[in-house]
Amino acid sequence: MPLSETLKQTIRYAGLATDNRGLLPIAVARKILKGTAKYPGAHVHEGEDANEKKAIAESHKIHAALVSLATPEEVLGQLARITWGLPLYDATTLVERYGAAVLPWFAGVVKNGVLEAKTYEIEPALAMTGSEAAFELLLKVRTIHFIDEPRKHGLGEVAEVPELDAKARIDVRVEGAIDQFITLHPLVAARVIARRIAAAPKDKRLEALVKRLSASRPGKAAVDKVLGSLPVEALTTNAILELLDQAAKDPSPQAWPKFATGIEDDPMTLEYHALRIIAARSKKGEDWGVVLERITGSFSPWEPARIERFLFGSNVRDPDNPGAVGLSHTEDTIDFKLDRVPDQANGESLDTNLDGVVVRGPAGTAKLSNALVKKHDLKPGLGSEYEGDPGFNLRLRAYLTLHPDAFWDATKDVVKELQIADPEVLVDTDAFCHVVGATYKRLKSSSSWHGPPSKSKTYQSLAEALVKRNKKLFVPGKSNVDVRLHAINKTKC
Repeated sequence: MPLSETLKQTIRYAGLATDNRGLLPIAVARKILKGTAKYPGAHVHEGEDANEKKAIAESHKIHAALVSLATPEEVLGQLARITWGLPLYDATTLVERYGAAVLPWFAGVVKNGVLEAKTYEIEPALAMTGSEAAFELLLKVRTIHFIDEPRKHGLGEVAEVPELDAKARIDVRVEGAIDQFITLHPLVAARVIARRIAAAPKDKRLEALVKRLSASRPGKAAVDKVLGSLPVEALTTNAILELLDQAAKDPSPQAWPKFATGIEDDPMTLEYHALRIIAARSKKGEDWGVVLERITGSFSPWEPARIERFLFGSNVRDPDNPGAVGLSHTEDTIDFKLDRVPDQANGESLDTNLDGVVVRGPAGTAKLSNALVKKHDLKPGLGSEYEGDPGFNLRLRAYLTLHPDAFWDATKDVVKELQIADPEVLVDTDAFCHVVGATYKRLKSSSSWHGPPSKSKTYQSLAEALVKRNKKLFVPGKSNVDVRLHAINKTKC
Protein backbone atom coordinates (compact mmCIF):
# COMPACT_ATOMS: atom_id res chain seq x y z
CA MET A 1 0.00 0.00 0.00
CA PRO A 2 1.43 3.45 -0.89
CA LEU A 3 2.52 5.61 2.02
CA SER A 4 0.38 8.58 3.01
CA GLU A 5 1.75 12.08 2.58
CA THR A 6 1.96 12.41 6.38
CA LEU A 7 4.14 9.33 6.66
CA LYS A 8 6.28 10.39 3.69
CA GLN A 9 6.85 13.74 5.36
CA THR A 10 7.85 12.03 8.62
CA ILE A 11 10.55 10.14 6.73
CA ARG A 12 11.68 13.23 4.78
CA TYR A 13 12.16 15.20 8.02
CA ALA A 14 14.71 12.61 9.16
CA GLY A 15 16.94 13.53 6.19
CA LEU A 16 18.21 9.93 5.76
CA ALA A 17 18.29 7.49 2.85
CA THR A 18 15.29 5.16 2.47
CA ASP A 19 14.87 1.53 1.42
CA ASN A 20 12.50 0.02 -1.14
CA ARG A 21 9.57 0.48 1.29
CA GLY A 22 10.12 4.23 1.29
CA LEU A 23 11.07 3.95 4.98
CA LEU A 24 14.38 3.94 6.80
CA PRO A 25 16.25 0.65 6.44
CA ILE A 26 15.35 -1.56 9.41
CA ALA A 27 18.98 -1.79 10.53
CA VAL A 28 19.30 2.02 10.51
CA ALA A 29 16.04 2.38 12.46
CA ARG A 30 17.20 -0.12 15.10
CA LYS A 31 20.55 1.63 15.45
CA ILE A 32 18.85 5.03 16.02
CA LEU A 33 16.53 3.58 18.64
CA LYS A 34 19.28 1.61 20.38
CA GLY A 35 20.96 4.91 21.22
CA THR A 36 17.71 6.58 22.28
CA ALA A 37 16.76 6.84 25.94
CA LYS A 38 14.49 9.89 25.73
CA TYR A 39 12.40 11.50 23.01
CA PRO A 40 13.24 15.22 23.31
CA GLY A 41 10.35 16.41 21.13
CA ALA A 42 9.53 19.96 20.08
CA HIS A 43 6.41 21.96 19.27
CA VAL A 44 7.89 23.48 16.11
CA HIS A 45 9.97 22.23 13.24
CA GLU A 46 12.57 25.00 13.37
CA GLY A 47 14.46 25.91 16.53
CA GLU A 48 15.97 29.24 17.52
CA ASP A 49 19.34 28.07 18.81
CA ALA A 50 21.72 25.19 18.19
CA ASN A 51 20.42 23.06 21.07
CA GLU A 52 16.82 23.39 19.90
CA LYS A 53 17.78 22.54 16.32
CA LYS A 54 19.68 19.49 17.54
CA ALA A 55 16.71 18.30 19.63
CA ILE A 56 14.31 18.75 16.73
CA ALA A 57 16.56 16.88 14.30
CA GLU A 58 16.96 14.06 16.81
CA SER A 59 13.18 13.88 17.35
CA HIS A 60 12.55 13.57 13.62
CA LYS A 61 15.03 10.69 13.34
CA ILE A 62 13.46 8.86 16.29
CA HIS A 63 9.98 9.28 14.82
CA ALA A 64 11.12 8.03 11.41
CA ALA A 65 12.86 5.07 13.06
CA LEU A 66 9.72 4.12 15.02
CA VAL A 67 7.60 3.90 11.87
CA SER A 68 10.30 1.92 10.02
CA LEU A 69 10.55 -1.18 12.23
CA ALA A 70 9.53 -4.65 11.10
CA THR A 71 6.70 -5.63 13.44
CA PRO A 72 4.12 -4.16 15.84
CA GLU A 73 5.68 -6.09 18.70
CA GLU A 74 9.05 -4.47 18.04
CA VAL A 75 7.67 -0.94 17.97
CA LEU A 76 5.59 -1.53 21.12
CA GLY A 77 8.76 -2.58 22.94
CA GLN A 78 10.54 0.60 21.86
CA LEU A 79 7.57 2.87 22.67
CA ALA A 80 7.35 1.42 26.18
CA ARG A 81 11.10 1.75 26.77
CA ILE A 82 11.57 5.37 25.68
CA THR A 83 11.01 8.25 28.12
CA TRP A 84 8.76 10.96 26.68
CA GLY A 85 9.67 14.58 27.29
CA LEU A 86 7.02 15.80 24.82
CA PRO A 87 4.39 13.87 22.84
CA LEU A 88 5.36 12.19 19.59
CA TYR A 89 4.49 14.36 16.59
CA ASP A 90 1.67 12.38 14.94
CA ALA A 91 0.00 9.17 16.13
CA THR A 92 -1.64 8.48 12.76
CA THR A 93 1.75 7.46 11.34
CA LEU A 94 1.96 4.61 13.87
CA VAL A 95 -1.55 3.42 13.01
CA GLU A 96 -0.78 3.54 9.31
CA ARG A 97 2.27 1.34 9.80
CA TYR A 98 1.12 -1.05 12.53
CA GLY A 99 -2.65 -0.74 12.78
CA ALA A 100 -4.60 -1.23 16.00
CA ALA A 101 -1.67 -3.21 17.46
CA VAL A 102 -0.25 0.07 18.85
CA LEU A 103 -3.44 0.74 20.84
CA PRO A 104 -1.99 -0.40 24.20
CA TRP A 105 0.62 2.36 24.02
CA PHE A 106 -1.96 5.00 23.06
CA ALA A 107 -4.04 4.02 26.05
CA GLY A 108 -1.16 4.11 28.48
CA VAL A 109 -2.79 3.68 31.84
CA VAL A 110 -6.34 5.04 31.82
CA LYS A 111 -6.81 5.96 35.44
CA ASN A 112 -9.93 7.63 36.81
CA GLY A 113 -11.07 8.33 33.27
CA VAL A 114 -7.83 10.10 32.23
CA LEU A 115 -6.01 8.94 29.11
CA GLU A 116 -2.36 9.98 29.35
CA ALA A 117 -1.57 10.81 25.73
CA LYS A 118 2.06 10.50 24.71
CA THR A 119 1.40 11.52 21.13
CA TYR A 120 -0.34 14.29 19.22
CA GLU A 121 -3.26 13.57 16.85
CA ILE A 122 -4.44 10.76 19.10
CA GLU A 123 -8.13 11.45 18.36
CA PRO A 124 -7.93 10.80 14.60
CA ALA A 125 -5.51 7.93 15.27
CA LEU A 126 -8.03 6.16 17.50
CA ALA A 127 -10.74 6.66 14.89
CA MET A 128 -8.33 5.49 12.20
CA THR A 129 -7.80 2.10 13.88
CA GLY A 130 -11.46 1.21 13.38
CA SER A 131 -11.23 -1.41 16.12
CA GLU A 132 -13.75 -2.29 18.79
CA ALA A 133 -10.93 -2.03 21.34
CA ALA A 134 -10.34 1.61 20.36
CA PHE A 135 -14.02 2.48 20.78
CA GLU A 136 -14.17 0.60 24.09
CA LEU A 137 -11.22 2.69 25.22
CA LEU A 138 -12.94 5.95 24.25
CA LEU A 139 -16.02 5.02 26.29
CA LYS A 140 -13.82 4.67 29.39
CA VAL A 141 -12.20 8.08 28.95
CA ARG A 142 -13.45 11.40 30.34
CA THR A 143 -10.42 13.49 29.44
CA ILE A 144 -7.33 13.26 27.24
CA HIS A 145 -4.30 14.69 29.02
CA PHE A 146 -1.19 15.41 26.96
CA ILE A 147 2.05 14.97 28.87
CA ASP A 148 3.20 18.54 28.13
CA GLU A 149 0.03 20.11 29.60
CA PRO A 150 0.02 21.46 33.16
CA ARG A 151 -1.60 18.71 35.20
CA LYS A 152 -4.12 21.00 36.85
CA HIS A 153 -5.49 21.89 33.41
CA GLY A 154 -5.90 18.29 32.28
CA LEU A 155 -9.52 18.72 31.24
CA GLY A 156 -8.79 21.58 28.87
CA GLU A 157 -12.05 22.63 27.23
CA VAL A 158 -14.94 20.79 28.80
CA ALA A 159 -18.51 20.11 27.82
CA GLU A 160 -21.38 19.76 30.24
CA VAL A 161 -23.07 16.44 29.52
CA PRO A 162 -26.74 16.70 30.52
CA GLU A 163 -27.53 13.05 29.84
CA LEU A 164 -25.17 12.04 32.65
CA ASP A 165 -25.85 14.48 35.46
CA ALA A 166 -25.66 18.18 36.23
CA LYS A 167 -22.01 18.01 37.30
CA ALA A 168 -20.70 15.71 34.58
CA ARG A 169 -17.86 17.12 32.53
CA ILE A 170 -16.17 15.44 29.59
CA ASP A 171 -13.27 16.83 27.61
CA VAL A 172 -14.52 18.08 24.23
CA ARG A 173 -11.61 16.18 22.70
CA VAL A 174 -13.11 12.93 23.92
CA GLU A 175 -16.54 13.79 22.53
CA GLY A 176 -14.92 14.83 19.26
CA ALA A 177 -12.99 11.54 19.06
CA ILE A 178 -16.20 9.57 19.66
CA ASP A 179 -17.98 11.49 16.89
CA GLN A 180 -15.05 10.89 14.51
CA PHE A 181 -15.14 7.17 15.26
CA ILE A 182 -18.94 6.90 14.83
CA THR A 183 -18.74 8.73 11.50
CA LEU A 184 -15.97 6.49 10.15
CA HIS A 185 -16.98 3.16 11.72
CA PRO A 186 -20.67 3.22 12.71
CA LEU A 187 -21.08 -0.55 12.56
CA VAL A 188 -18.12 -1.17 14.86
CA ALA A 189 -19.46 1.40 17.32
CA ALA A 190 -22.92 -0.18 17.14
CA ARG A 191 -21.56 -3.61 18.11
CA VAL A 192 -19.75 -2.16 21.13
CA ILE A 193 -22.76 -0.13 22.25
CA ALA A 194 -25.11 -3.09 21.79
CA ARG A 195 -22.93 -5.24 24.07
CA ARG A 196 -22.61 -2.53 26.69
CA ILE A 197 -26.26 -1.52 26.79
CA ALA A 198 -27.32 -5.17 27.13
CA ALA A 199 -25.23 -5.28 30.32
CA ALA A 200 -26.31 -1.81 31.54
CA PRO A 201 -29.73 -1.01 29.99
CA LYS A 202 -30.22 2.16 32.07
CA ASP A 203 -26.90 3.80 31.27
CA LYS A 204 -27.91 7.31 30.16
CA ARG A 205 -24.73 8.02 28.24
CA LEU A 206 -25.15 4.83 26.21
CA GLU A 207 -28.73 5.83 25.45
CA ALA A 208 -27.46 9.18 24.15
CA LEU A 209 -24.82 7.42 22.03
CA VAL A 210 -27.50 5.18 20.51
CA LYS A 211 -29.33 8.31 19.35
CA ARG A 212 -26.12 9.78 17.92
CA LEU A 213 -25.33 6.53 16.16
CA SER A 214 -28.87 6.10 14.81
CA ALA A 215 -28.58 9.54 13.22
CA SER A 216 -25.38 8.61 11.37
CA ARG A 217 -25.76 8.12 7.63
CA PRO A 218 -22.92 5.77 6.52
CA GLY A 219 -24.06 2.14 6.75
CA LYS A 220 -27.30 3.16 8.46
CA ALA A 221 -29.22 0.02 7.49
CA ALA A 222 -26.57 -2.28 8.96
CA VAL A 223 -26.31 -0.11 12.07
CA ASP A 224 -30.07 -0.16 12.57
CA LYS A 225 -30.00 -3.95 12.30
CA VAL A 226 -27.43 -4.18 15.09
CA LEU A 227 -29.33 -1.71 17.24
CA GLY A 228 -32.71 -3.23 16.41
CA SER A 229 -32.65 -5.61 19.35
CA LEU A 230 -31.87 -2.83 21.86
CA PRO A 231 -34.61 -1.63 24.16
CA VAL A 232 -35.62 1.89 23.14
CA GLU A 233 -36.72 4.18 25.93
CA ALA A 234 -40.10 5.69 25.16
CA LEU A 235 -40.20 9.47 24.73
CA THR A 236 -41.61 11.32 27.75
CA THR A 237 -42.86 14.85 28.31
CA ASN A 238 -40.27 15.25 31.08
CA ALA A 239 -37.42 14.45 28.70
CA ILE A 240 -38.59 17.16 26.28
CA LEU A 241 -39.22 19.79 28.94
CA GLU A 242 -35.90 19.10 30.70
CA LEU A 243 -34.00 19.82 27.47
CA LEU A 244 -36.00 23.00 26.81
CA ASP A 245 -35.48 24.15 30.41
CA GLN A 246 -31.75 23.56 30.08
CA ALA A 247 -31.63 25.88 27.07
CA ALA A 248 -33.94 28.50 28.54
CA LYS A 249 -31.84 28.97 31.69
CA ASP A 250 -28.68 29.51 29.64
CA PRO A 251 -27.87 33.27 29.50
CA SER A 252 -26.31 33.01 26.04
CA PRO A 253 -28.41 34.77 23.34
CA GLN A 254 -27.85 31.71 21.10
CA ALA A 255 -29.42 29.28 23.59
CA TRP A 256 -33.06 30.36 23.83
CA PRO A 257 -35.03 33.15 22.09
CA LYS A 258 -35.82 36.14 24.31
CA PHE A 259 -38.17 38.97 23.38
CA ALA A 260 -35.74 41.56 24.70
CA THR A 261 -32.86 41.88 27.12
CA GLY A 262 -33.42 45.52 28.02
CA ILE A 263 -29.67 45.97 28.25
CA GLU A 264 -28.33 49.32 27.08
CA ASP A 265 -25.59 48.98 24.42
CA ASP A 266 -26.42 45.30 24.01
CA PRO A 267 -23.55 44.00 21.85
CA MET A 268 -25.83 41.51 20.12
CA THR A 269 -28.38 44.18 19.03
CA LEU A 270 -31.17 41.71 19.69
CA GLU A 271 -34.06 43.75 18.28
CA TYR A 272 -37.14 41.52 18.23
CA HIS A 273 -39.52 41.30 15.24
CA ALA A 274 -41.31 37.93 15.14
CA LEU A 275 -41.29 34.35 16.48
CA ARG A 276 -42.46 31.02 15.09
CA ILE A 277 -42.48 27.50 16.56
CA ILE A 278 -42.36 24.22 14.64
CA ALA A 279 -42.41 20.76 16.24
CA ALA A 280 -42.07 17.34 14.59
CA ARG A 281 -42.00 13.71 15.65
CA SER A 282 -40.85 10.53 13.93
CA LYS A 283 -43.83 8.67 12.49
CA LYS A 284 -42.53 5.32 13.77
CA GLY A 285 -39.62 5.95 16.11
CA GLU A 286 -38.86 7.97 19.24
CA ASP A 287 -37.09 10.88 17.51
CA TRP A 288 -38.49 14.37 17.99
CA GLY A 289 -37.54 17.98 17.45
CA VAL A 290 -38.56 21.59 18.05
CA VAL A 291 -37.48 24.70 16.15
CA LEU A 292 -38.01 28.23 17.45
CA GLU A 293 -37.39 30.78 14.68
CA ARG A 294 -36.85 34.41 15.64
CA ILE A 295 -36.58 37.37 13.25
CA THR A 296 -34.07 39.59 14.96
CA GLY A 297 -31.51 42.34 14.52
CA SER A 298 -31.63 45.88 13.22
CA PHE A 299 -29.95 47.61 10.31
CA SER A 300 -26.20 47.21 10.73
CA PRO A 301 -23.40 45.73 8.61
CA TRP A 302 -22.18 43.98 11.80
CA GLU A 303 -25.53 42.72 13.07
CA PRO A 304 -27.86 42.50 10.05
CA ALA A 305 -31.51 41.55 10.36
CA ARG A 306 -31.68 37.77 10.27
CA ILE A 307 -33.61 34.64 11.13
CA GLU A 308 -32.19 32.74 14.08
CA ARG A 309 -33.14 29.07 14.50
CA PHE A 310 -32.97 27.54 17.96
CA LEU A 311 -32.96 23.77 17.47
CA PHE A 312 -33.85 21.16 20.08
CA GLY A 313 -34.34 17.43 19.68
CA SER A 314 -33.12 13.87 19.80
CA ASN A 315 -30.92 14.15 16.70
CA VAL A 316 -29.81 17.78 16.97
CA ARG A 317 -26.05 18.28 17.18
CA ASP A 318 -23.96 21.42 17.67
CA PRO A 319 -20.77 21.09 15.56
CA ASP A 320 -19.03 23.63 17.80
CA ASN A 321 -19.93 21.83 21.03
CA PRO A 322 -20.10 18.02 20.71
CA GLY A 323 -21.16 17.73 24.35
CA ALA A 324 -24.33 19.76 23.81
CA VAL A 325 -26.49 16.86 22.64
CA GLY A 326 -29.94 17.99 21.58
CA LEU A 327 -29.20 21.72 21.26
CA SER A 328 -27.97 23.88 18.38
CA HIS A 329 -28.34 27.31 16.76
CA THR A 330 -28.22 28.47 13.13
CA GLU A 331 -29.02 31.75 11.39
CA ASP A 332 -29.47 33.35 7.95
CA THR A 333 -29.73 37.00 6.94
CA ILE A 334 -33.09 38.03 5.50
CA ASP A 335 -33.63 39.46 2.02
CA PHE A 336 -34.97 42.96 2.74
CA LYS A 337 -34.11 45.87 0.42
CA LEU A 338 -34.47 49.41 1.79
CA ASP A 339 -35.44 52.56 -0.06
CA ARG A 340 -31.99 53.93 0.80
CA VAL A 341 -28.99 53.10 2.97
CA PRO A 342 -28.24 55.62 5.75
CA ASP A 343 -24.75 56.96 6.40
CA GLN A 344 -24.24 55.22 9.72
CA ALA A 345 -20.59 56.22 9.87
CA ASN A 346 -21.73 59.81 10.42
CA GLY A 347 -24.53 58.90 12.83
CA GLU A 348 -27.38 59.03 10.31
CA SER A 349 -30.40 56.77 10.80
CA LEU A 350 -33.47 56.16 8.65
CA ASP A 351 -36.43 58.52 9.01
CA THR A 352 -39.61 57.17 10.62
CA ASN A 353 -41.73 59.11 8.10
CA LEU A 354 -42.88 56.28 5.79
CA ASP A 355 -45.04 58.23 3.33
CA GLY A 356 -43.93 57.22 -0.17
CA VAL A 357 -41.31 54.75 1.09
CA VAL A 358 -40.99 51.59 -1.03
CA VAL A 359 -39.17 48.50 0.25
CA ARG A 360 -38.73 45.02 -1.19
CA GLY A 361 -38.74 41.58 0.41
CA PRO A 362 -39.51 37.94 -0.51
CA ALA A 363 -43.20 38.78 -1.13
CA GLY A 364 -42.28 41.57 -3.57
CA THR A 365 -42.31 45.36 -3.28
CA ALA A 366 -44.46 47.18 -0.74
CA LYS A 367 -45.39 50.85 -0.62
CA LEU A 368 -45.49 51.99 3.00
CA SER A 369 -47.23 54.96 4.62
CA ASN A 370 -47.78 56.75 7.90
CA ALA A 371 -51.44 55.75 7.67
CA LEU A 372 -50.37 52.08 7.79
CA VAL A 373 -48.23 52.80 10.85
CA LYS A 374 -51.10 54.57 12.62
CA LYS A 375 -53.73 51.99 11.66
CA HIS A 376 -51.69 49.11 13.09
CA ASP A 377 -50.06 51.06 15.95
CA LEU A 378 -46.54 50.07 14.87
CA LYS A 379 -44.81 52.05 17.64
CA PRO A 380 -42.52 54.42 15.67
CA GLY A 381 -39.33 55.25 17.56
CA LEU A 382 -39.74 52.38 20.03
CA GLY A 383 -37.92 49.05 20.08
CA SER A 384 -37.28 46.03 22.26
CA GLU A 385 -33.67 47.23 22.61
CA TYR A 386 -32.06 50.63 23.06
CA GLU A 387 -29.76 50.11 20.08
CA GLY A 388 -30.83 49.83 16.46
CA ASP A 389 -32.15 52.04 13.69
CA PRO A 390 -35.74 53.22 14.44
CA GLY A 391 -36.49 53.85 10.76
CA PHE A 392 -35.33 50.36 9.78
CA ASN A 393 -37.31 48.75 12.61
CA LEU A 394 -40.46 50.56 11.46
CA ARG A 395 -39.97 49.58 7.81
CA LEU A 396 -39.57 45.92 8.74
CA ARG A 397 -42.59 45.97 11.05
CA ALA A 398 -44.70 47.57 8.30
CA TYR A 399 -43.58 44.98 5.75
CA LEU A 400 -44.33 42.13 8.18
CA THR A 401 -47.78 43.65 8.82
CA LEU A 402 -48.52 43.42 5.10
CA HIS A 403 -46.74 40.07 4.57
CA PRO A 404 -46.45 38.26 7.94
CA ASP A 405 -45.13 34.99 6.44
CA ALA A 406 -42.75 36.54 3.92
CA PHE A 407 -39.46 35.70 5.64
CA TRP A 408 -40.23 32.23 6.99
CA ASP A 409 -38.72 29.33 5.07
CA ALA A 410 -40.89 26.43 3.95
CA THR A 411 -41.71 24.25 6.96
CA LYS A 412 -40.36 21.11 5.29
CA ASP A 413 -36.98 22.81 4.79
CA VAL A 414 -36.79 23.93 8.43
CA VAL A 415 -37.70 20.45 9.69
CA LYS A 416 -34.78 18.95 7.75
CA GLU A 417 -32.44 20.57 10.27
CA LEU A 418 -33.90 18.33 12.97
CA GLN A 419 -32.46 15.23 11.24
CA ILE A 420 -35.58 13.10 11.72
CA ALA A 421 -35.76 10.37 9.08
CA ASP A 422 -39.58 10.24 8.85
CA PRO A 423 -40.90 13.50 10.34
CA GLU A 424 -44.53 14.36 10.97
CA VAL A 425 -45.11 18.06 11.67
CA LEU A 426 -47.40 18.48 14.68
CA VAL A 427 -47.03 22.21 15.42
CA ASP A 428 -46.38 25.15 13.07
CA THR A 429 -47.52 28.57 14.25
CA ASP A 430 -46.42 32.17 14.81
CA ALA A 431 -49.17 32.89 17.35
CA PHE A 432 -48.56 31.29 20.76
CA CYS A 433 -47.57 32.10 24.34
CA HIS A 434 -43.77 31.97 24.56
CA VAL A 435 -41.74 32.05 27.79
CA VAL A 436 -38.34 33.71 28.17
CA GLY A 437 -36.93 31.25 30.69
CA ALA A 438 -36.35 33.63 33.60
CA THR A 439 -37.74 36.76 35.19
CA TYR A 440 -36.18 39.95 33.82
CA LYS A 441 -37.04 42.52 36.49
CA ARG A 442 -35.78 45.40 34.36
CA LEU A 443 -38.40 44.73 31.68
CA LYS A 444 -41.85 46.31 31.73
CA SER A 445 -43.54 43.16 30.50
CA SER A 446 -46.13 40.76 31.84
CA SER A 447 -44.77 38.14 34.22
CA SER A 448 -47.05 35.60 32.53
CA TRP A 449 -44.34 34.86 30.00
CA HIS A 450 -41.47 34.69 32.46
CA GLY A 451 -40.22 31.37 33.86
CA PRO A 452 -39.09 28.02 32.39
CA PRO A 453 -40.88 26.06 29.63
CA SER A 454 -41.72 23.26 32.09
CA LYS A 455 -44.01 25.68 33.97
CA SER A 456 -45.72 26.92 30.80
CA LYS A 457 -49.07 25.39 29.78
CA THR A 458 -48.14 26.05 26.16
CA TYR A 459 -44.87 24.11 26.34
CA GLN A 460 -46.39 21.40 28.52
CA SER A 461 -49.02 20.83 25.83
CA LEU A 462 -46.32 20.93 23.14
CA ALA A 463 -44.44 18.11 24.90
CA GLU A 464 -47.64 16.11 25.27
CA ALA A 465 -48.52 16.56 21.59
CA LEU A 466 -45.07 15.27 20.63
CA VAL A 467 -45.17 12.27 22.96
CA LYS A 468 -48.65 11.21 21.86
CA ARG A 469 -48.20 12.22 18.19
CA ASN A 470 -51.41 14.25 18.39
CA LYS A 471 -51.40 17.82 17.06
CA LYS A 472 -54.80 18.50 18.68
CA LEU A 473 -53.18 18.36 22.12
CA PHE A 474 -51.13 21.50 21.50
CA VAL A 475 -52.67 24.54 23.24
CA PRO A 476 -50.98 27.72 21.94
CA GLY A 477 -52.44 29.93 24.68
CA LYS A 478 -52.88 33.69 24.45
CA SER A 479 -50.27 34.82 21.93
CA ASN A 480 -47.57 37.17 23.20
CA VAL A 481 -45.27 37.15 20.17
CA ASP A 482 -46.67 40.34 18.56
CA VAL A 483 -43.80 42.81 18.15
CA ARG A 484 -45.93 45.68 19.51
CA LEU A 485 -45.93 44.09 22.98
CA HIS A 486 -42.16 44.34 23.13
CA ALA A 487 -41.49 47.75 21.56
CA ILE A 488 -41.12 49.38 24.98
CA ASN A 489 -37.77 51.22 24.86
CA LYS A 490 -36.97 54.46 23.07
CA THR A 491 -34.40 53.63 20.40
CA LYS A 492 -31.32 55.79 20.85
CA CYS A 493 -29.65 55.50 17.46
